[in-house]
Amino acid sequence: MAIQVILFDIGGVFFTWKDRWLFNNIANKFGLSEQHLANECKKELPDLRLGKISEQEMWQKIGRQINSKELSNAKDSLIHNFFKSKISIDGSVFTVIKQLKKKNIKTGILSNTSLVMHSAVEKLINMRHFDYLFLSYEIEMEKPDKAIFEHVIKEIPCPKEEILFIDDRLSNVNAAKNFGIKAIRFTDTVHLIADLNDLEIL
Repeated sequence: MAIQVILFDIGGVFFTWKDRWLFNNIANKFGLSEQHLANECKKELPDLRLGKISEQEMWQKIGRQINSKELSNAKDSLIHNFFKSKISIDGSVFTVIKQLKKKNIKTGILSNTSLVMHSAVEKLINMRHFDYLFLSYEIEMEKPDKAIFEHVIKEIPCPKEEILFIDDRLSNVNAAKNFGIKAIRFTDTVHLIADLNDLEIL
């Protein structure tokens, strides 16, 4: 079956993102142990990505856990401010998307992300490029859980065999494949184009 819809992850595809960069930045800003902060962040970030807590609630909770009143009382969006200073978009991926559009292939986003991160991304990426948006904080599911792929195929009006998923994380790629969705692991745009050519999409 020909591919009708291609879903992209955001972080790791359109830009490089490592959680440890954020941990390092916040630890330095507030004079904290990076390892201690990272351990607490890893406990709370899933709830942030699932829309269960706000960023401010997350920092309040983490601040209490590590005895940092300054972090607990942080008013600005620490994630947004760091993202804005650190991230630049890889425009070459949009060149691929334009080629896909010319072939009448629909595109979408399937991302584990929080409201604050998505708000920051929207300032750099025009989401109107995409036909579908599946954002973990909105649908309260995240990759690599099977439930998120079940949700995707309910929302997209074509068989799952006609959907292709692109992500930089092998665990997410394998989860999609196990569910019956074709998937490519993203490393860079050159290899992505080669993979799409191999699938006779470009």
